[in-house]
This record gives sequence, structure tokens and C-alpha cells, in this order.
Amino acid sequence: KPLAIKRPILSFIYMKISKKEMRLMVEILYSILFAIIYIPLIYKNRIALLNDPSDFTGLIIEIIVASIIYYTVSYIIIESICRKNIINDERDSLIKLKVYKWGYIVFEVFLIGLISFTIWANKKPAFSIGIEDLIFYILVSVVMITFIKSSIQLFLYRTS
Repeated sequence: KPLAIKRPILSFIYMKISKKEMRLMVEILYSILFAIIYIPLIYKNRIALLNDPSDFTGLIIEIIVASIIYYTVSYIIIESICRKNIINDERDSLIKLKVYKWGYIVFEVFLIGLISFTIWANKKPAFSIGIEDLIFYILVSVVMITFIKSSIQLFLYRTS
């Protein structure tokens, strides 16, 4: 008699996940790890970016090397687990179009909010925003948009 899975955590473990969904999970995990590890470092050193950009190059090189290693190892593991080729059909095209649209909407909302806040903050001397803060906020938006796009894409693959 097979064991009935009643807990949602166990059902998540035993569900079938396609290669595309695994790749999306890798992107989501990378966005989360980037936000936890590198965003605080960049925030702490954002003023040094304008004063001496050479201090910032070490962190940028570290981010690039860590990204290459993370994605290389992740995709090697995915390819060793799942040997099937990815087949793209109309459903995939529709999902990509929907995700692109959502990512663009999120980016527009963030950009309008950032511009509005910058205009408001520059009218109040206590809240002035420098170029280093704008660069940081744009970086945060890119990480946030990547996370949202990958999450929406994963949701659409799982539900459609």
C-alpha cells in the first residue's frame, strides 16, 4: 500500500520538476543569495564608489567570479540530473511574453517611484539623495526584478 502524502512539504519533495523549472529555481536562489550576501556589502561601500572606484573593482570581480561558479556548478548538476533536451513550444513563448510584460511593468513602477522619491527628496535638504544612492537603488531594482520575473515564470510553468 503506497504511503499517502498529506504534508505539503513532502509533496513538494516528490513532485516532478522539469529542467526549465530547475533553472528558474536556480535563478530565484541566486537572487536571494545575492540580496543576502552582496547587497549589504554594496550598500556599505556605496560612497567609496564615487570617491575611489578602484576600491570597488575587487567587489565587482568577486561578484562576477562567484556568479560564474554558481551558475556553472548549478547547470552541471541540472544537466547530470535531467538529461532530456528542453523542448520549446507555444506555451513557452506565451509564458516568456507574459513574464517580459510583468518584468517591464515592475521596472516601470520602480523607476517612477525612484524618480518621484528623488524629486521629493531633493526638495527636502534632510533627505537628499546622491548618485551613489541612485546606483544602489538601481542595483536593488535589478535583483528584485530578476527575482519577481523568475518567480512569476516558475508559477506560470507550474500552473499552466
